[in-house]
Amino acid sequence: METIHPIIIHFPIVFYIIYFVTDAAGIIAGKENMTKPALAFLFLAIFFSIAAVLTGNLEAQKVNEAVIQNPGLQKAINNHELFSSLFLWLCASLFFYRFYTVRKNINLFYHKLIILFFAIIGFVLILITAYYGGLLVYEFGVGTKIFGG
Repeated sequence: METIHPIIIHFPIVFYIIYFVTDAAGIIAGKENMTKPALAFLFLAIFFSIAAVLTGNLEAQKVNEAVIQNPGLQKAINNHELFSSLFLWLCASLFFYRFYTVRKNINLFYHKLIILFFAIIGFVLILITAYYGGLLVYEFGVGTKIFGG
């Protein structure tokens, strides 16, 4: 069976980018009506991030023998897992913080700055995760026929 990880990984990336643009535009323009759609996109990014992590773990099991023989591969896998986990936790934290500010109707400027700051960090984390994912595929052949992908 073909792995679905390469398919799934694009969903959290796309949904997070849509979240980021929607929420940032809403905050900058002062349009509070953009917050709820942004939260929905962030929720979808979290949901598909969980799916990506689970399918990625299944994919990582296929390369265990090669990892022992190649410390560079081990480092790339560890970094990919680390940054994907950090991204997932940041998204979940950002979602609950953003949900809290909406629920309590908190529109203070510094809360919006905090949200934008962490949203930018999430954007950086997803880029780093994607970098290591690409490295795993193009440098080490993970997810290709070499590893039964």
